Amino acid sequence: MTKKGFGTNFHKIYREDAELYHTFSAAEFFSEKLEEKIKKLLIGGTLLDVACGTCHKADLYSKYFDKVFALDLSKLLLEYAKEKYNKNRKLNFIWSTAAKIPLLDESVDNILVT
Repeated sequence: MTKKGFGTNFHKIYREDAELYHTFSAAEFFSEKLEEKIKKLLIGGTLLDVACGTCHKADLYSKYFDKVFALDLSKLLLEYAKEKYNKNRKLNFIWSTAAKIPLLDESVDNILVT
């Protein structure tokens, strides 16, 4: 029996519709308290955002860093992010798995999995 509905096949939907994924991702609300906590934990420099999706959070947090690497397995989501955030010169997009990150050892100061 195949289950149907958004809750059972959201990975397939996200692979096919980057704008829908972004709409859900961008709707997540972060309280001021949470943002202050995150700012205290982050040390500046370079950020790696693993599983960045359409880079909504990577874009938000880029103001705290010199450079942000946005990594995701979905080429479709990264292409959407490149178009949406093409003016943010701090974002660097990486199409890869989290198991094989194509960066040099010790080349990032902070890692977020979003």
